[in-house]
Amino acid sequence: MPLPAAPIEDTTLYTDTHLYDTMTWGGCEPIYLDAALRSGGPVLELGCGTGRMLVPMAQRGLSVTGIDQSAEMLATARQRLTSVAASATVVEGDMSRFTFPESFAFIFCAINSLLHLLETDNLRSCFASVRRALRPDGQFMFDIVNFQPAYLAIGPGERHTVGEYESDLHGRYRIEETLRYDAATQIAHKTFFYSAAGAPDFRLVHFPLRVIFPQELEALLALEGLRLETRLGDRSGEPFHSGSPSQLCIVRHA
Repeated sequence: MPLPAAPIEDTTLYTDTHLYDTMTWGGCEPIYLDAALRSGGPVLELGCGTGRMLVPMAQRGLSVTGIDQSAEMLATARQRLTSVAASATVVEGDMSRFTFPESFAFIFCAINSLLHLLETDNLRSCFASVRRALRPDGQFMFDIVNFQPAYLAIGPGERHTVGEYESDLHGRYRIEETLRYDAATQIAHKTFFYSAAGAPDFRLVHFPLRVIFPQELEALLALEGLRLETRLGDRSGEPFHSGSPSQLCIVRHA
């Protein structure tokens, strides 16, 4: 597939599902799969995307439901489920406000998806929806970036490399990033620049992420009747400290 002659500008990572999967696809993170299997299900994934987490859980026989706002991502998830003869329920909807007829033993929101909820009211609404949908002995797990002050202070015109990836359609490509942080709203406005041989900046993706600081997060959960049981520093299970790359949170009813 030839690369575009002029840059494609987009406001979401999630319209080109092929490029997204080449950045992220690697199967289900073990910490989430293990927790889902221990719960026995049913399982709810918030921001299920193209099925990276959802599909392996369904293959293990768990009752799994996924919700996502992107029709393109959900179409890919359904194709992926069909290709491995696995069954799951995938729903187009808003993870900040949801209801389901059943309750869940395990609810999760992986790899920064929660940070797409930019407003405090939306975060609180999501947590309230989780509390209503979570069984009394259930577990809610998510991981978000533990943003560091030095990163947020990067100059808005300064690019740094995110990574290099391989695509069947585009060949080898590189992603660079710029960041403009608005401290008043706690929103990090990011732009990804995709480049390949002979096609610099063939795609530009603009997207904002909410910055949630550790003590703020605990307070927001408590306001909606949830209790932070454990906070880990990454998806490998390392203890949390101020320099940890992530906040991986295990949450229960208060």
